[in-house]
Amino acid sequence: MAIPLSSRLRTILRPIQGRTFPTLSRRSSTIVDCRSDTVTLPTPAMLQSISISRLGDDVMGEDATVTLLERTVAEIFGKAAGLFVPTGTMANLCSLISHGASHDAPECIIGSRSHMNIYEGGHAAMHASMHLRQLEEISSPSSPPDTLATLDFDDIADAIRVDDPHYPTTAMVSIENTHNVLGGVPVPPAYFSNLRTALDTMCAASGVLHKVPVHIDGARIFHACEALESCPSVLTEHADSVSVCLSKGLGAPAGTVLVGSEDFISRARRARKRLGGGMRQSGVLAAMGIFALEHHVERLSEDRERAQRFSDVLVREGGFILPYGPVRTNLAFFCLPKEVFPMEIADDWTGDEASRNVIEDVLDDLKERHGVLVGGGYGRGGRVIRAAFHKDVDDEGLEKAMKGLLDVANCWKGGEKKSM
Repeated sequence: MAIPLSSRLRTILRPIQGRTFPTLSRRSSTIVDCRSDTVTLPTPAMLQSISISRLGDDVMGEDATVTLLERTVAEIFGKAAGLFVPTGTMANLCSLISHGASHDAPECIIGSRSHMNIYEGGHAAMHASMHLRQLEEISSPSSPPDTLATLDFDDIADAIRVDDPHYPTTAMVSIENTHNVLGGVPVPPAYFSNLRTALDTMCAASGVLHKVPVHIDGARIFHACEALESCPSVLTEHADSVSVCLSKGLGAPAGTVLVGSEDFISRARRARKRLGGGMRQSGVLAAMGIFALEHHVERLSEDRERAQRFSDVLVREGGFILPYGPVRTNLAFFCLPKEVFPMEIADDWTGDEASRNVIEDVLDDLKERHGVLVGGGYGRGGRVIRAAFHKDVDDEGLEKAMKGLLDVANCWKGGEKKSM
C-alpha cells in the first residue's frame, strides 16, 4: 500500500525516485590496509547473526542480545557486570565519570603516551571534570620486558595526593593494555598484582583513606591475553574496571563492553545516558560482538605471527629499524632505513617539515604503486610508522606489504625517489 505523501515531501523525494543505488561490496582485494585493526569488515556469517538475534529497547533494559553480551564479557573477565557502549572512548569516559563520582576535584594517574591521554579529545577534562596526572611510561627497549609500557611505582607514589585542599583527589589509576604507541606492548598480570599491593601501601602511607581503583584501557586486551598466554580473568583480576573493545582485532564493526562491579556499572550506565550512548535496538551490534568473541579470538595468534614475520623481513632484508624492540602483538612499529632517512632516532627529535614530507611521500608511493596502506606519524617527530595486522590481512596480503615496503625503501635511498 502506497504511503500518502504531502506535495512538499513528494517534491523533496522526486530527485532520488527511480535512481539505482550501488550495492555494497567488500574492500577491493588489491588493497592491503594495515593502517589499523579497526578497518576490518563484518563477515557474511557475522552479518547473518543479526537476523537470528532477539532484539528490544536496550535503554529500557529489554534487548536480550545486549544483555547476553554484557553478561558474557563480564564473566570472561571475572567481573560482576558489564555495559555495552558504542565506542572505546565512551567506555573509558564512563569509567572516569564513574570512578570520580564520589570525589571533589578527582584526578587520574595515567601514562603520558596512553590513548586516553592523547587520542580521546580531552574528554577527562571536558566531560568528566577529571584532572589527569601524567606520568612517563617505561619505554626503553633495554628495560626488562615485563616493565615496558608500565608506570614506575616510585613515580606513582610521588603522584598520590595527600588530603590537602591545595590538591585534587587521587581517584584512580589507568593503564593501557596492550599499549598502542609504545609498540603494542602487553602488560603482564604480575604488574597489576604488584600495582594493587603497592597502591594500598602508598595510600596508607599518604593518609588516603579510600581505595584507589585501577582501570585498564583494554582496547586490545585479547591481544595481550594471547601474547602472554594469560586467561582474561587472571590478567585483569586486580583491576577494578576494564574497557573491552570488540572492533579492534576482533572484527566487529563497533562496540565496547565496560566491565566492573555492579555499583560501578550502575554509575557508568547513568553516564552513558548523559553522553548520548543509550542505544535502542542495539542488539544488531551486540550480535556481531558475540559472534566476534565466539569466532575471532582464537585466531589472534595469526595476526601476531604475521606482524612478527613482517618486522623480521623488513629488518633483515631492508635495514628497517624497530624503535621499540621486537614486535610482541599484532602491531608492528618501524622506521625507514637509514639509507632513506639518515637522521638518528632519538626521543627528543621533533622532526622538521622537509623530513616529514619525505615520510609522507614514501607512504604515498607505497599506496599508489603497491596498494599498501600503513599509518605514519607515530612518535619521534612522526618518524615511527605502524602496520596493524588483522583478520582481513592474510598471508598474501602480508607478502604484498613486505615486498612493497622493501621496494619503496630501495627507490627512496637518499631521501629522493630514483627514476625507475
